[in-house]
Amino acid sequence: MSVFSAKNISRAAKPISAVEFYTALCDAWRPRNEGTVQTLGLAISGGVDSMALAYLCQSMKRLDTVDRDGLKFRFRAFVVDHKARDGSTDEANLVMKRLRTLGEAVKQQWAAEKSLLMKVLGVKSRVLNMDWPQESNPSKITNFESEARRLRYRLLGQACRQQSIESLLLAHHADDQAETVLVRLSRGHKITGLQAMQQSADIPECWGIHGLCRSGGCGHKTDYSPCRSVNSRATSNITFDTRSIQNECGGISLYRPLLSFAKERLIATCLAEGVEWVEDKTNQDPTVTTRNTARQLLISGRLPVALQKPSMIALAKSAHSRVVELEKSAERLLYTCDILSFDNRVGSLVVLFSKEMTSFDVFGLCTRDEIRRREIEHLSSVGILLRRLMELVSPLETVRLQSLQAVATAVCASKDMSLGLTAGGVRFQRSELAASDLGGRPWQFSSTSTSKDNRPYSRRDTSDKQNIWTLSRQPYHSNTLPSTILVLKQQATKNFVLWDGRFWIHLQNDTPYDICVRPLRWSDLADQLSPKFSKANRDLGAILRKAAPGRIRWTLPVIAFANHVILPLGEQRVIALPSLHITFGKHSSLIKWAIRYKKVDLERCPRKVKVDEKLEPNDTMHGDMLVDPDVNEAVPSI
Repeated sequence: MSVFSAKNISRAAKPISAVEFYTALCDAWRPRNEGTVQTLGLAISGGVDSMALAYLCQSMKRLDTVDRDGLKFRFRAFVVDHKARDGSTDEANLVMKRLRTLGEAVKQQWAAEKSLLMKVLGVKSRVLNMDWPQESNPSKITNFESEARRLRYRLLGQACRQQSIESLLLAHHADDQAETVLVRLSRGHKITGLQAMQQSADIPECWGIHGLCRSGGCGHKTDYSPCRSVNSRATSNITFDTRSIQNECGGISLYRPLLSFAKERLIATCLAEGVEWVEDKTNQDPTVTTRNTARQLLISGRLPVALQKPSMIALAKSAHSRVVELEKSAERLLYTCDILSFDNRVGSLVVLFSKEMTSFDVFGLCTRDEIRRREIEHLSSVGILLRRLMELVSPLETVRLQSLQAVATAVCASKDMSLGLTAGGVRFQRSELAASDLGGRPWQFSSTSTSKDNRPYSRRDTSDKQNIWTLSRQPYHSNTLPSTILVLKQQATKNFVLWDGRFWIHLQNDTPYDICVRPLRWSDLADQLSPKFSKANRDLGAILRKAAPGRIRWTLPVIAFANHVILPLGEQRVIALPSLHITFGKHSSLIKWAIRYKKVDLERCPRKVKVDEKLEPNDTMHGDMLVDPDVNEAVPSI
């Protein structure tokens, strides 16, 4: 028990009841599956915050089933041993022992209240050991705080995945929120950053790890794509397949049910229930981390009133409310726009932006400053709208709003950008065609009618050329090529690997050569230009002109023999375009792959997007496929 914390607790602080906690949990968390038994992970450090969380989770079992909406809970606690100081391993084992006997306090209270003995098990727990590089002192590492955070979340994520846990509870509370706001305020964060921590979020520091971040919901089983199927069309040495690919889903989410409670109430809870905790002395040293400095400043009470704990918490709530207003405005704008097509095989999106995007209401505004403020608010809403659309095709983990000002201005002004614009890893290209020329069926949502899936719509006139843009992955430059996936001969990848932030790929290589996944090159198509493959070349050209026109095709993944492999004379280096299910040559039968597109939120789009599943090579196309790309071509960048 911490003498320091116990002495400083306010006598007015009340313990948190099971009903209060369950209400807060339901505000932050929603069941991820349809079963009545929900298994939740707990991140436990052994401090008063996390031990209070563990006790409150167990105490929910006192509630009647009706009060818990018929849900039953199982909890699995994970204690991370950072191994950054002496005694950390003993401390972690002590915490695990306390967690296992935590149910005794609940059991005794139940017996006193209900006059009967009920068998209550403690929280099942497991110690996760952090592995640091050999011959290194973790505490001496310059970026110790950020590196420890990265390793901690990856350990927690892997432990959750091993036990099929999709929800992980953290013990962050209102005091932590105040510290976060103060730190971000000192670093110049604006309104989005000043929201600080949210009640729910994807697990951080795990980007690109399958099953942890925004993936794994489709399972880890590899349903390999066959080289030929009943839907395939074979032409010479090329095999076409018209099937679409699956979008990933799932991932581990973090929830913070204690974010509205002050730390003194957590201490009061542990004191009232006899729950012991350990105190990390380094948390009191203001010289160790920036957060420690902010914590001591807030505790001292020497800050101006505007920077004290109540003001910081109020600022976070105010910033969040403002962002919610902007998101609602963006939602209204989004439902005036139309997604004409979205193809996850190439990662491209065609959007018809409405006239509402190009103007804003100035009724009742008298001064120039008021009009300017409304204009800034409108551009902010447009930026949020664009970010939501860009997330469908961007290779980045996060698209930052700060990078979208120029694109938002160009889209609102309907500027003619012949070279396009790039931002957030996405290229915006203005189209000269009308929506009807694209063969799309655009719908504008209204409140007067409903579609077959009970979503409202009304038909829009598409006879004129409109504000239509194509969003696709930004073209590569020589210094921005994605990492190559290398698979040695007679081997396979252990799991799905994220390529270019967009495609999850699993490979099994049964050839006698090393293979890799990399972007499509001009030279990869050279073999197909031979006169003996003229029919195949025409079909391939039609496929690429429709699915990946222009420079989009040079962002496609290709399976090929590695550059260091010396092939026999006449052998083709390219093996397959996996996202399009196009295979080349005889070696394709010795390679199996499974491919999925990244997790995307199509439910938040203006209408349910349907992937174009037909790529018939005999379709009439416009334009020339055989254009040698200049990867260093200047594109206005933001």
